[in-house]
Amino acid sequence: MDKGSIAEFDTPSNLIAQQGVFAELVEIFTRAFSTFADWAFSIIWKAESARHEDYIDGFRKDIWPEIYGKVLDLGPGYAASLKFLQHRTTSSGKYIVDSNSIKSYVAVEPNSFLFSGLQKNAEDNGFCVKYEGCSENQHQDAEDAVPFTIVCGTLDNPNNIPSAVADNAPYDTVLTSFSLCTAKNPQAALDSIFRLLKPGGTYVFLEHILHPSEDDPTVLRHEHLNVKLWTKLQGWLTPFSKFFFHGCHLNRQTDKMILSMNGWESVEYKSVRQTHGMQYKLLPGVLSSEQIKYLDTLSLKTVLILSVEGPSRAFSQYMKNKGIRRIHLGMTRWQSNLGWKPVSEELIKDALECLLDKRNHPLLVVCSSGVRETGTLVGCLRKLQHWNFNSIVYEYRSFAGGKGKYTQELFIELFDTDLVTLPSSLPEWFVEEQRMWRQEQQQRFSELYAKPITDQA
Repeated sequence: MDKGSIAEFDTPSNLIAQQGVFAELVEIFTRAFSTFADWAFSIIWKAESARHEDYIDGFRKDIWPEIYGKVLDLGPGYAASLKFLQHRTTSSGKYIVDSNSIKSYVAVEPNSFLFSGLQKNAEDNGFCVKYEGCSENQHQDAEDAVPFTIVCGTLDNPNNIPSAVADNAPYDTVLTSFSLCTAKNPQAALDSIFRLLKPGGTYVFLEHILHPSEDDPTVLRHEHLNVKLWTKLQGWLTPFSKFFFHGCHLNRQTDKMILSMNGWESVEYKSVRQTHGMQYKLLPGVLSSEQIKYLDTLSLKTVLILSVEGPSRAFSQYMKNKGIRRIHLGMTRWQSNLGWKPVSEELIKDALECLLDKRNHPLLVVCSSGVRETGTLVGCLRKLQHWNFNSIVYEYRSFAGGKGKYTQELFIELFDTDLVTLPSSLPEWFVEEQRMWRQEQQQRFSELYAKPITDQA
């Protein structure tokens, strides 16, 4: 081959043609692999979904009944959680979703192999099902059946929102349930969620995230485990989970993404640390019916909040409905730099003065961790009651368990009780304890310094 033919072969047009063919082949392979991955995941999910849903239902049963209005659900899979929405019984005896609670439901699912199961669950709950771009309803039992639209896609690209999603916006509620861990661009998906929500709307999430630090205040329940080891393990296993479980990231910090976004009126969640499935769940703060029944028995007059974080929306509404006074000392007495101290002395001082004022009783003391501020306050109260320090530490450790800290015990030991100004209306039990303590001190003093008088002559 001569130089002329080589020069002709290397012309830009031929190179562009070659690159175009290669890019097209890559695109075909990528689509084929993506389709195969979707199919493979649907097979795995068909076998595993029942076990997974049985476990997750324990969290959803108290959250999903609060969902209302126009709903957008991202990555619902088979949408087994529909059974927890508010339902009603029709005149014919069918148990279907309540149209007074749910006005419309849009399910955005990227895996079309899950559509048959998704449609079946929607129909079983009395929804009127249709697919995006299809005007004909797939199923309709009642004239007032709630519309349920199935959309194939994601919200990863804010410039390419599916039309069925955009046309039905804004939404009262947006849901993600183990779907942001698989999103290719989770931050873009969160930005889209925020734009699609109406002002005052609610974003409900239940997600995998990276194990947090030992003293994370959001932990609702946890198993004792080596957090550093498990975070490393999550990182090591993420490439495998991404390949076998539809792109699932075990080490994604979705909580940090949500908290860092501006515009939320409030962000309320609790978390569960556990080794089960190497998952760490984010749970919106919701009161269960059992908790409400228990709170009713207390006949509360005051709730004293010691943490910076406010109460959940459900708890706030409960206090409002019951006319319970809320004192949020954690917000007014929070300090950013306390050194080694777990809490500020001003917080404990003010909390003790509020706690010992019987005009506030019955009173409930709460904090986000249930140990950090509350445990320290109770320890300082015991010090005011003149408990032996060993007894104070024993009580603290008994209730704190693995979440107890030495710095909290040290704070209790060094706390100056003279800082506290006792209110005029002290509870009877405290007054009686102080009287008995003074009487005991006087008796000890008398025994110590009383000496017999002898005749020295």
